[in-house]
Amino acid sequence: MAGQSNDILTELQKRFCRELVKRPDSPTKAYQAAGGTGKYCAEMARRLMKRDYIQRRIMNLQKHEGTDDDSLDAKAVADAQEIKKVLTSGLRGELFDEVELVDPVTEAVAKRRTPLDRIRCADILNKMQGNYAPTTLRIGKEDVDAQIERELARLAGSG
Repeated sequence: MAGQSNDILTELQKRFCRELVKRPDSPTKAYQAAGGTGKYCAEMARRLMKRDYIQRRIMNLQKHEGTDDDSLDAKAVADAQEIKKVLTSGLRGELFDEVELVDPVTEAVAKRRTPLDRIRCADILNKMQGNYAPTTLRIGKEDVDAQIERELARLAGSG
């Protein structure tokens, strides 16, 4: 665990912290419930409990007990407004993917920027904003719902 970043915990460490909030009386049982295995569970739990970043995570979980653990990492997840801004930038042609092209003869690397698919951005934005009217599948001039209703009535009448 040497060199562990204060901000990044492994999945096992995250689960350990969540389990310890549920069962604060036994770090060993919390470590086992988190997926820790082997005959050194007690030692591993004891070592984790000494880490400042583990203590901070546990305090944070206790402070926000009853909330989803993923909500604690909300800064890492884009909200709807942020997504709309990025999609709008893509729609306006302001976003680019960078592609590396390698010349097979000289092996020279050239970088080229390609615009993101503007139509796809517009489509996603429209779906997010509810701009598409619900559609009904049509067969010829008749919609499927009416055809199903007639068939159900026919079956009910013959039974």
